[in-house]
Amino acid sequence: MRKKTKENLKNQRLGDILKSLNLLDDKTLEQLLERQRHSNLKFGEVLSLMGCVDQEIVLSILGKQLGHPYVKVSEHCPLDMEVLKDIP
Repeated sequence: MRKKTKENLKNQRLGDILKSLNLLDDKTLEQLLERQRHSNLKFGEVLSLMGCVDQEIVLSILGKQLGHPYVKVSEHCPLDMEVLKDIP
């Protein structure tokens, strides 16, 4: 069952996923898509700029689509910022 959910996420657009989670309505989604069409930004960037959905939620969903969990490293251990520059 879990694999089926991952496959479903991979085949869905981010806006559709957010709608299915009741984080966006049709009107807001259309406004976001319209703004995206008139810019060189990715949909997630437009979401962030317009403040419609928390960036952590978007990153978590994108991680699930890619099959990787989203981890906020700063919450798990103190890190030297120099080390982070070497992580892709």
